[in-house]
Amino acid sequence: MQQLVRLAQCLCGALTAETRGEPWRVMTCSCRDCRRKSGSAFSVSTYWEPDTVTITGDVQTWQRPCQDGRALRYFLCPACGVSLYWKADFAGGRIGIGAGNFDDCSFAVPQKAFWTEGRPDWVYDIGQIPALERQ
Repeated sequence: MQQLVRLAQCLCGALTAETRGEPWRVMTCSCRDCRRKSGSAFSVSTYWEPDTVTITGDVQTWQRPCQDGRALRYFLCPACGVSLYWKADFAGGRIGIGAGNFDDCSFAVPQKAFWTEGRPDWVYDIGQIPALERQ
């Protein structure tokens, strides 16, 4: 059986991550740092086993402690600055890739929500607002 291949990339396309198969887990996070990183009310992250991801392109790294003190290492494109993927102590060696970095992120249906204490109440009503297919 052939595995599904997906491509994630930074904004300029110089840094890519090719994934094979299905993610280990898809989750949302509303912690302060994920909100800041995503620029939104929460992040949607896909986590992959290391042997299912092939990274291509130059990277810069940046490390910080998570809110609980464990290490989180970001891998950014040096050209456009986008953090394409990360490795976190809490993920057991798995590689995290933001769902929005894939052209088609419809596969990334969240299975868990973390740090929900930071999630705004309006998130529950988002499906009720007017929606435009394009701007």
